[in-house]
Amino acid sequence: MSPITYIERVIPEQSGRPVVDNSKHPMREVTFNAAFHPDSWTKQRADQIAQAFDALAPTWEEREHARHVSPLIDAIERGGPIPEGLALEVGSGTGIVTPYILNHFNNVISIDIAKEMLLKVKPRLAPLIRCDSFYLPLRDNSIAAAILVNALLFPHEIDRVLTKNGVIIWVNTLGSDTPIHLSAESVEEAMPGNWSGIASEADWGTWVVLRRLK
Repeated sequence: MSPITYIERVIPEQSGRPVVDNSKHPMREVTFNAAFHPDSWTKQRADQIAQAFDALAPTWEEREHARHVSPLIDAIERGGPIPEGLALEVGSGTGIVTPYILNHFNNVISIDIAKEMLLKVKPRLAPLIRCDSFYLPLRDNSIAAAILVNALLFPHEIDRVLTKNGVIIWVNTLGSDTPIHLSAESVEEAMPGNWSGIASEADWGTWVVLRRLK
């Protein structure tokens, strides 16, 4: 029996979805290796990713799918009980979704590897940290929710910082066409230990909320 339970869509797909095929996008291999082959993540690779997203920062908010926050909102509302506490926004970019995270969490830390992305965050609603999320500058068991919207997953580090009842909220705003994409089942498989999840679709995107099995 699959540990992922799929629930019906309630937010319809809006018109204008980009017609793209990102199945062979270079970030697909990076995303998979980050989740399943951590030895592939080197300082050189981290620097390459930082430079790539620095270059994208000036036009990041012009990307249509980046502004579609419905999958995140749907995940928080329907992904099961979300614990209170400190939330970690991984790969926060220019801060597009931060206000929506703050609608649920009183305390949020936003991190990104790209300096230019963080420099474009206005207004600054949450503390911003530039860091490589392979090495999170956070204590063990300190995060109630790790929120990754089109962000790389480093499973052992996310597992380390989450509280016992903490959750992972994984969102791909363009679903399986998102360059940084993992299926709900792949995210669950990548995480150490045993997890269960609730997943669905919303607008153009997909989401899953994972929690440890007790």
